[in-house]
Amino acid sequence: MKTIKLGSLITISKGKKHTVSEEPSPQSIRMLGIDDLRNDTLIRMTDDKDGVLACDDDVLIAWDGANAGTIGYGKRGYIGSTISRLRLRDTSKFYAPFIGMFLQSNFSYLRKTATGATIPHINRDALERIPIPVFAYDDQIRIATLLSKVENLISRRREQLKQLDELLKSVFLEMFGDPVRNEKGWEVRPLSSIFSVKHGYAFKSDFFVESGNFVLLTPGNFFENGGFRDRGERQKYFNGEFPKEYILNKNDLLLAMTEQAPGLLGSPLLVPETGRYLHNQRLGLICGKEEIQVKYLFHFFNHKSIRQIIHSKATGTNVTSRLNCRIKV
Repeated sequence: MKTIKLGSLITISKGKKHTVSEEPSPQSIRMLGIDDLRNDTLIRMTDDKDGVLACDDDVLIAWDGANAGTIGYGKRGYIGSTISRLRLRDTSKFYAPFIGMFLQSNFSYLRKTATGATIPHINRDALERIPIPVFAYDDQIRIATLLSKVENLISRRREQLKQLDELLKSVFLEMFGDPVRNEKGWEVRPLSSIFSVKHGYAFKSDFFVESGNFVLLTPGNFFENGGFRDRGERQKYFNGEFPKEYILNKNDLLLAMTEQAPGLLGSPLLVPETGRYLHNQRLGLICGKEEIQVKYLFHFFNHKSIRQIIHSKATGTNVTSRLNCRIKV
């Protein structure tokens, strides 16, 4: 397949900082920041008279910071200081959404080649070297349209899963009531009488590999509201010596023992049924002293009031393995 380097197709212009207008007028211009590359949830306007103006035929890229490499297109407005505009030299031959989607597929490459130890910055040379496949313009439109439909289906599916999650929480409340207020008068016991928490192993980073025999679970694999997140290129694998007792079984219940991200502390995770998994010292394995439904505990720890108690009982940034709160059984 014929390809052409991205650098020969575009000009790159870096944005600048703008002042938000508190009372926008019909002459105000939209400001485009990191979040605007993903959605149009919060629209901000400015009355600044100059800036780097993006149009529908431009591709935008987050150039600096934690979100460096994030791509947007089909946006109009002044771009912010952490955004760069990739303007196509010939819009009659290349379709902006096609280029944008192709760059989205190169996110891992853009992150790997970024410069800066603490604050990532897009490597301009690496960006310009990306080979773009050459298709007829009409084919680019068809490809982009098809991919857009797929993205919409994925987005709808995520929303459905979110709604199902809310349904499960409401069913839990209907069956058992609030686990803290205990309106239904269930018998209560200290958590320590129900189970113990076994911290994971401090695996040596020398044995981390890009693809190995075991997937190493960390708090980065947790969603805030429970559930497993595949970290993609950032997923950690382990291939070395370790005590075999730290191999996890499917449907084992883990808790996030540190607050590596807001709201993560105490978040539960059921070990997926596929794959071979280990957990590091930032995660705790629930080890039952008596038979109790693991899925009940998953929803229990996913409850807002329980997470609030966990935060109140935390020591520093860590949860102790003995929580002085009670569980309904």
